[in-house]
Amino acid sequence: MPTLTNGGFVRLLIATTNSDTRFAVELLLSQEPSTKIIGTTSDTHGLTALLPTTQPDIVIADWNLPGQSMAEVLDEYRDTQYKFIILSNQDDERDTALAAGASGFVVTGSRPEALRATYRAVRHQSHTSQRSEILNEQNER
Repeated sequence: MPTLTNGGFVRLLIATTNSDTRFAVELLLSQEPSTKIIGTTSDTHGLTALLPTTQPDIVIADWNLPGQSMAEVLDEYRDTQYKFIILSNQDDERDTALAAGASGFVVTGSRPEALRATYRAVRHQSHTSQRSEILNEQNER
């Protein structure tokens, strides 16, 4: 399975309001090869404060985190290296989240395999785009 270049680990930040959900996500994804959970938070203020200091590859966040709307957060970080997977208990928010810049979306309460598969797809997408950037840099030399 591909990995990113942060010391060989995919750096994962989790932002959820529900501590049980946060624990479940941590437990599930800490079992993924080369995944390092680098922080957790429960609101968008904490999320935006942690992004520049922790430099995650992937962020898993509740769509309805307290504070600034996630649509605004996604728009603010659209052209960065961060990939966001959004969690929501409302499947009808999927299109809005993806249009706002999310790389993945999972309905809260789905089977664990849904989150794992989405995480792996976004992880692969991150690796592929990062590899393309590296190849482009090499071709420019």
